[in-house]
Amino acid sequence: MQQWGSIAAHGRSLAVGYENSDLLLRPYSARQEGYETASRWAWEVGEVGAKTARLDACAMGFAALRLATELFETPRVGRYACGRNAYRRWAELLLDELSLSRLTDPERFAAILGHAHTLESLADARAAAVNYLTLLSELAPAAARPAFDEAAGLFADLEKLLWQKHRTFAPYPWELPSLSAWEPGLRSEQAAFLSDVADRDGRAFACLVRAVNDVPSFESSTLIP
Repeated sequence: MQQWGSIAAHGRSLAVGYENSDLLLRPYSARQEGYETASRWAWEVGEVGAKTARLDACAMGFAALRLATELFETPRVGRYACGRNAYRRWAELLLDELSLSRLTDPERFAAILGHAHTLESLADARAAAVNYLTLLSELAPAAARPAFDEAAGLFADLEKLLWQKHRTFAPYPWELPSLSAWEPGLRSEQAAFLSDVADRDGRAFACLVRAVNDVPSFESSTLIP
C-alpha cells in the first residue's frame, strides 16, 4: 500500500495500492474485509503529497454562504431557475392551466408527485441549513453570530411551516381522493403558499447576506505536517 504518490478513483472503488502490476482497490461501502484488483481504467486520478493545506471550516463556510446568497438572487444558471426565480417558476407551472389540462393520468400523477416531493425536499434542506448555520455560528467571529442565529431561527420556522402544511398544499397522489382533486382551486392555493414561502426564505437569506458582508474574508495557511 502506498502512502504518497498517485491515487486513482474508480466508479465504485478507491485505489489504495498495487498487487503485482495491478491496482488494488477497496470497494466503497464494503460490508466485509478485503480488496479487489482493477479490471478497467480509473476515471479520476489525484496526487497525494506529504503536506496538504487544511481547510479552514469557518472560511469555507463563509465562502459557501456567499455563493448561496448570490445564487438566491440569480435568476437562472443554465437550464435551471434559481432562488427567488425558482419559486416564481414553480408557481407559474402550477397555474399553467392550458398545459395541465392536456396531461394524461400518468403525467398528472407525475406532476403531483413532483410537487409534493420538491416541497418535502425543501423542508429537509431548510432543516439542514439550521444545523449548518448553528455550527458555523459557533466558529464565526462574534460580529456575525447574531445574523447567523437569526437566519437559523427563520429557517427553523420555515421548516416547521413546510411540514405542517405539506399535506394541505403538497399532498402525494395517493393522499388525494382522485387525481382530478388536484384542480385549479387547489393549485392556486399551492401557488399562493409558495409565494409566502419565498418571502420567508428571502428574509432568512437577507440575514445571511448581512452576516457574510459584515465580516472580512478569511485566509487559511495551516498545513498538516
